[in-house]
Amino acid sequence: MNKLLTILLLSALVAACNNPNSTTKITQVQSEQSNNQKEALKPLVAEFNEIMNSLQTEADITSTQAKLEKLLKKFPNDSDSSIQVQKLKLKVLLQLGYLNEADILATKILALDSTASIQETQCLIQRKLQKPENQINSCYEKAAKLYQAQYEKLSNDNPQKQYALWSSYAAMYQAGHTEYKQKLKAIVNAQTTEDEKHTFNTMYENVVDPAVIKEILESMPYKK
Repeated sequence: MNKLLTILLLSALVAACNNPNSTTKITQVQSEQSNNQKEALKPLVAEFNEIMNSLQTEADITSTQAKLEKLLKKFPNDSDSSIQVQKLKLKVLLQLGYLNEADILATKILALDSTASIQETQCLIQRKLQKPENQINSCYEKAAKLYQAQYEKLSNDNPQKQYALWSSYAAMYQAGHTEYKQKLKAIVNAQTTEDEKHTFNTMYENVVDPAVIKEILESMPYKK
C-alpha cells in the first residue's frame, strides 16, 4: 500500500489563474469562487493527509479503507466541484481501488486540465483494467506529448528539462515504440557525474524491466 502511494499520488494541485482581460466585476466573482473552492478543498485535503499519514503507523488496512470510504462521501458532485477537488477525489478513488470510476474522472479532469502526470496515471489505470492495447498505447502517446510540451517550455539551464524529456521518451516506450529504448539509454550515457548516471540508470531499468510495471500493476487495488 505504501509503495502504491509513492507511485500514484499525483502532482501538486495547480493554482487558478485570473484572466488579465477580465473586468473588475468578473474578477471579483472569480476571486469569490476561487476562495469558496479553496475553502471547500481545505478540510478534504486535511482529512486525506491525516489518513495517508496514519498508514505509516497503522497496520489495519481495513480501517484505513473505511476512513477513505467515509471521506469519499464528503466530495461534492463532479459538476459542482473545482478541478482541484476532482484531483483529490481521483487520489481517493485510486487508493480505494475504484478504477472504473477513476478512469472516468481522469478523463473529465484531462478535458479541463491536460496534465502529463494525470494522463500517465490514467494509462496505468487502463492497463490495470486491461483496456484494449491500442487504447493504452494512445494514452501513453498523449502523455508523451504533454511531457514533450513541458520540455520545450523549460530553459536549457533548468535541471528539470532532462527529466521532462526522459518522461516523454519513457511514455513513448510504454506506448510500444521500442526504438525509444535507445534514446533513453543515450540520456543515461550523457550524464556527467556518477550520481546522475546511477539515478538515470536506475530509472532506465525501471522503465525497460517488465517485472517493474508488473509489480506496480499487481500492487494497485481494484474493486470490480
